[in-house]
Amino acid sequence: MALVALFSSCKLRSPDFAVVNDFLEYEMTGKTYDTIFVIKRKAENEYTIQLYDWGYKGRFTYDPNFGSVWVEPLLSDWPFDQKEIDRLKAGLPNESPEVWRKEDFTNKDFLFVNKEELRTKEFINRHISGKNHVFLISKPMFDRTGNYAIFYYAPTSTGIGPVYPYVNHGMKLMKKEGKKWKFVTNIIEQAYN
Repeated sequence: MALVALFSSCKLRSPDFAVVNDFLEYEMTGKTYDTIFVIKRKAENEYTIQLYDWGYKGRFTYDPNFGSVWVEPLLSDWPFDQKEIDRLKAGLPNESPEVWRKEDFTNKDFLFVNKEELRTKEFINRHISGKNHVFLISKPMFDRTGNYAIFYYAPTSTGIGPVYPYVNHGMKLMKKEGKKWKFVTNIIEQAYN
């Protein structure tokens, strides 16, 4: 039985996660799935910042065929400058491992798993399907104004075959417009780097 992702305007435990929920609403509109698992432990933000930093440093010489990252769509205005990037990097050693909870998401149908469970025989036997998906998501990080946020998002299927329709992995840059967060760009490491 396939479900369509539905999102409501429930209050979240932390307003910081509204950006992730708005992205997931945008990402999943009209898509169907049987089950979505979220890896409990949030992805570490070191890679999130590294992707943005690579894109930022290569912004004047960007070549989609030879750069270290792909930026899609291209940015003309980079809201996190080097000072902001350095500020975020400086905060990394102070981060402690955090976990996602059901209260963090407007979609209450998500199931939460430890990363180690994904490769167990029991999990594979019960959940292997092209319609079951697993999301790895980092905690969002914000610029000083609170108008821009970045986070890492990596979806995959629990089955064999394509990851359809969730091929949109990478570092997400979002901008707050009114009460909603809007997608700005995606930055991923090039596959042939």
